Amino acid sequence: MRINRSLIFINFVIVVLMLEVGGQFLLALRSRIFLNRRAVNPILVEYLKYVNHSREPKTRFLYPFQKPKNLDKNSIFIASCWGECSTNKNNTKRRLLIQGDSWMELLDRNVINQFKDFFNSGYEIINGGTTSFSPSLMEAQFGYLIQRGNNFEKVVAFVDHTDIADEYYNYRKLLQTSGRFAKVRPIQLIRSRSGIEFILTKLGTRFIPGMMAPTFSEIQDPIRNQNLEVINHFKNRLRSYIQSLVDNNVKDIFLVTHPHYQHYTGEYTVNLKHIVSDVLKDVEKKFANISLIYIDPKAEGVCKKQFCEDYFAPGDLASHPRGESFRFFAKSLINKMNTNLR
Repeated sequence: MRINRSLIFINFVIVVLMLEVGGQFLLALRSRIFLNRRAVNPILVEYLKYVNHSREPKTRFLYPFQKPKNLDKNSIFIASCWGECSTNKNNTKRRLLIQGDSWMELLDRNVINQFKDFFNSGYEIINGGTTSFSPSLMEAQFGYLIQRGNNFEKVVAFVDHTDIADEYYNYRKLLQTSGRFAKVRPIQLIRSRSGIEFILTKLGTRFIPGMMAPTFSEIQDPIRNQNLEVINHFKNRLRSYIQSLVDNNVKDIFLVTHPHYQHYTGEYTVNLKHIVSDVLKDVEKKFANISLIYIDPKAEGVCKKQFCEDYFAPGDLASHPRGESFRFFAKSLINKMNTNLR
């Protein structure tokens, strides 16, 4: 049978065009490009020069109390502002910045009112908590906010056990440390790649060894088996983050950590409380008051079951608290912050 080369070529071109169009669509979603007239959010474009990822667009719809005010238009992708926050860079109100991963992002939904004493004391509270943020990304986010004219009297930073492996496996190769603040560049920058290249990259990170994103079991491994190379890299990144806060005149720094369900079962052998304590020995504290806050629901009598199964969300390997447990978490955090401020 004679092969119609023209037909093969046309089909090939059609497939390539379909892949390119599909890849551009996925790239647009990944880069948070608004699809009406393909207008780009300039704040997000600038923010993604600092950090690997932002809050998801769906975050806009997660707030039962009020629609949070933002630092700038569309900055809900970066941080939410609790209460009446001014965008005036010269405002004289004291500011408290909350940073961390999904634990702190979820505070927006659960416990804003727990911070009413800070509101009443005249603080503006900015919550930059973002899923999968670790110390390098918190430093980059802090740098973005500082370089836009913001200043913070207090910073509350949640450091999670999964940050240890995230720093090494997810962010180490994307880290840039040549400037004033660390930056963790996105894998796909906005409009910097073809659609086909984007698709091939995504396939590679799923199926090609060496490019594949770590599994959650790999994220757990350093907490189970005390991988010193991974832990030491994490220590360096945490030290850099804390020092950036100190060097930019943050008066009170609260480093918060919390055991996982797997700590109670004996699966996890590494406890961040000890790692953070070691790191603080090497930080030049200057005039900063740095406090380590360890919240242990079992030690505080909150859990009724042996391994705190009633405290953590069922089936959640990342050990997030249940909704009602977040209220305990926030209350314990506030009490310990007030104790360390005396």
